[in-house]
Amino acid sequence: MKKYFIVCLILVLLNLNLTNVNANESLEVKSDKDRFTTPILDKYSGEIVGERLYKVEKVSEYLEDDVKIIKIKARVESTKFEKDETEVSTVTDILEFRDGNLTKLNEDAITEETNEPLVSLSVFQSKRVLMLGNIYKQGEISMEEYRKAAKEIATTIMIENDNIDGFYDAFHSKKLHNAIGYEKRASGYYVYAGKMLRRDNLNSFMLDPKGVQANSKTSRIVYDSSFINSFVDKADDVWNARTELLAEGVVLMGILGVTALTFATIVGALGGAGSAAVVAVRMNVISSGAHVKIQSAYAQLWR
Repeated sequence: MKKYFIVCLILVLLNLNLTNVNANESLEVKSDKDRFTTPILDKYSGEIVGERLYKVEKVSEYLEDDVKIIKIKARVESTKFEKDETEVSTVTDILEFRDGNLTKLNEDAITEETNEPLVSLSVFQSKRVLMLGNIYKQGEISMEEYRKAAKEIATTIMIENDNIDGFYDAFHSKKLHNAIGYEKRASGYYVYAGKMLRRDNLNSFMLDPKGVQANSKTSRIVYDSSFINSFVDKADDVWNARTELLAEGVVLMGILGVTALTFATIVGALGGAGSAAVVAVRMNVISSGAHVKIQSAYAQLWR
């Protein structure tokens, strides 16, 4: 009987200890879910040739000492109409914030945060975006109506900047993307890919050519149809992702009331709440998915 009492006492004490440990590890856990679709566009005609469905969950875990862990998981279902088949992929990112600053991404320490704006609006564009954002925040239009109008502005920006070198050079143009690209030749396809630097700055987050690691590009001429089809699909997916990222960036700028998009702007929204957080999470998922495609294409060239 005495032994039984001692065993029970030890179990109770252990349970209390574990409860205290868990309480110290996690003060609060919050989960948010989102579901959205983006069109898959033909790179040259601009026509919608498919649809991409995202099912996203964001889990925020609040720890002691102003530490917050955000885990973003997404299931992505990509359907191209002519193929009548759906490709399923998953994206997972774990972000650590300390005192409101992003300090770690998937176990990699964040060593650099550049606040140099990659997307800046003209005076006319700024007025349109800010006015639209105010109308939405005042409740005069729904989120979907706001998103549609903001994306129309983004399309205008892409067209107006079509011939400018840099971030916009792959939007609605036939120029090759600097991270991954292809070109049909008289015989075969010229294909190439480079390594994208870790996503701790806006260039790499937004898939800008400046985010490509120096001297990392590799290329070749290929003739195998299965290789070509696989590589071209990856390159087109990255192009579509860049298009969506700019559009979502304009949506975020209107909500926040800013006229320039920086890495700190996106990260700040990611760690927050409300409609701005929803948009930032969508941008993160789109960016992460495209990075997987770039890495896969790079590995494909080395096989």
